[in-house]
Amino acid sequence: CVARVTFEPADGKPACGFESGQFITVWAKPEGWKLGQPRHYTLALPSEEGGYSISVRKQGQMSDFLHSAEIGTAVKLSPPYGCFNLSPSVWLSDSSAPIVFLSAGVGITPTLAMLEACEEITAPITWLYANKSGNEHAYRSSLIQLEEHRSNLSRRVWYTDPVEADGTPDPTGVGSKFHFTGLMDLSKVHDLLHLENPNTHYYFCGPPEWMDKVKIELGGLGVPKERTFFEGF
Repeated sequence: CVARVTFEPADGKPACGFESGQFITVWAKPEGWKLGQPRHYTLALPSEEGGYSISVRKQGQMSDFLHSAEIGTAVKLSPPYGCFNLSPSVWLSDSSAPIVFLSAGVGITPTLAMLEACEEITAPITWLYANKSGNEHAYRSSLIQLEEHRSNLSRRVWYTDPVEADGTPDPTGVGSKFHFTGLMDLSKVHDLLHLENPNTHYYFCGPPEWMDKVKIELGGLGVPKERTFFEGF
């Protein structure tokens, strides 16, 4: 279960700005806890009031607390941190350079934040994602809508154990719930990797073992390390 949680400054002043893909640390000590607990969360797009917004999976003490907290509950937040953001692409002089996002599991959160920030980018964008099934795939309907409304966005999804509600995989269908069964295999989407463009940037986030596999696959396809950007989850 994933929920979107928003924070507004208690003093009414503007919150610090941030780059899509960065994170904040939430600290709280609810009644009954012996110790306070810090927890890092990736930032989503700013809230309408100019505060912060995060995606919280209901797993772990702090996440359970945030899911059950009442509106108006006070917590402490750190300033935004992290160097996993779109800066390398934003400052690229070639505005036509493609962007490829790869993620697995809850690693979707920083890459989704960056994808949401790409609304003004007209270059080709590829979204590749892997998970067990649609039951664990957060924001699937939102991503399908983004694909349907952005002509420059191509989306491909892998499930290792799809459930009946996921339907049948469609390798090329726009709007499909998922496209392939099994582990993410970049050979199946060779044309969407934009390997022919020397300025294509690749951003990926997920479990350590999965990221090691992605690094090896991209390296084997000739992608230099300086065009890959990643963060573990």
